Amino acid sequence: MDSLHQVEIKASPEAVFKAITEQEGIASWWSEHTKAEAKEGFVNEVSFYGGMYLTSLNFI
Repeated sequence: MDSLHQVEIKASPEAVFKAITEQEGIASWWSEHTKAEAKEGFVNEVSFYGGMYLTSLNFI
């Protein structure tokens, strides 16, 4: 199932890209427990509640 969301963000495209693809960027606004790389094929992982809930994002 695909999901599409559109939001307006007052930031440069470069800053937004870093915030949603880099480990430090994701950790700054979502969860500190993040494994992420802005690399094709890498599966970013974000966990919550001591690892009880894990979500993954495929970087394509």
